[in-house]
Amino acid sequence: MFFARKLYTKKSFDTILLKLKQTNVKNSISASSFLNGRLVILLLLFMSFLLIPKFGVLIGLVVCILVNYLLVYCFLDIPILHRSYKISKEAMVFLEVFRLVNDDGSFLDTVLKCNEVLQSDFTESLVLALKESNNDNLEDNLLANLIRPNLVMIVLELLNGSDLDKLEKMLSFDIKAQYLANKKRRFVLILLCFVILLAICYFFMVKI
Repeated sequence: MFFARKLYTKKSFDTILLKLKQTNVKNSISASSFLNGRLVILLLLFMSFLLIPKFGVLIGLVVCILVNYLLVYCFLDIPILHRSYKISKEAMVFLEVFRLVNDDGSFLDTVLKCNEVLQSDFTESLVLALKESNNDNLEDNLLANLIRPNLVMIVLELLNGSDLDKLEKMLSFDIKAQYLANKKRRFVLILLCFVILLAICYFFMVKI
């Protein structure tokens, strides 16, 4: 951990740390392990492209930049997107249950009752965020656990007593927007994989 904090910038370390938490609240992989593993992969990959006599360094740099992006995207961003979409749909069910069990008690008590019924990723994450928070850091903890700013806004609106029908419509719109955005991201991922595949094919063609 100490070595990783010295080797990488605080911003990059904290970014990976947050992404790991957002991937799964029970995630046991450390940020230092992920960063060190990625560094080893990139070094080995770059050294293999140095074997190409012509343009090896240039191709190696381009491929390493793409792979650096893909490692984060495939192992962190995609699971986060899937989890975000999943807990957004779970939030829709939560709002329906919240309507039924709400008895004008405290917000946390009502959320705990919902969690007893649903035991979903969303309710467990919401309970965790509420228990870890005070008035100053509630929004930050909600964002760290629930991922999407729109979902955090809906929770805060619910906490302030906003109309449930209005919140359900907002959440429904957000779920549809996530679905469309995920389709675009899949296209970008396929395109990047294709570019890397072309570079690897070129590598073997030169070696042969």
